[in-house]
Amino acid sequence: MRANASYELWYADATEFALLPHLVRCWMRRGQQREVKTPGKNRKWAVFGALCYGKGLFWHHGQPSKTVWGMRHLVAKLLKRAKRTGRRIVLVLDQGNPNHAHSLHRDLELAQDHIEVVWLPHYCWNLNLIERIWKHIKGLRVANVLFASFRQFTRHIQRALEDFAKNPDLTLSVVTRKPREAIRKKLVGVT
Repeated sequence: MRANASYELWYADATEFALLPHLVRCWMRRGQQREVKTPGKNRKWAVFGALCYGKGLFWHHGQPSKTVWGMRHLVAKLLKRAKRTGRRIVLVLDQGNPNHAHSLHRDLELAQDHIEVVWLPHYCWNLNLIERIWKHIKGLRVANVLFASFRQFTRHIQRALEDFAKNPDLTLSVVTRKPREAIRKKLVGVT
């Protein structure tokens, strides 16, 4: 890292949302089984996101499949921001796909004056703070819901992502919340 330079810490990652209902915490009376309908054929929607830790900024991009193009799109936006603000970006990436495509590495190499990449160790995806946003959306916004169409499903995900993009305080509250606090809030809400 350079001396006398200002930095922004960004976390970036990709995830997929499945049209088949994501089931979590389905409480039922003893002896009763909750019936969950399915749309039949599963389809997925890939989302790429970048999170600025200190400011709660959240950028996202959705597309039909998880390809390197989505991550390259985010890197281009980050490069544009770095040039505009004059701040160097420290970008944290995990070892998952599509982060190891040659075209992405070439883009990062060309942007090395403005973007410095920190690679997380293998199997340490949970150190990437954006994973908390994915978990929140999958567990609270998409879980236990059957959507009438794939279009309705993608719109719902887009609205959830926009909530984070428009509300930095919401983003920071989800990213910085400790698991115990979340458990305590859920227990208080139930009792």
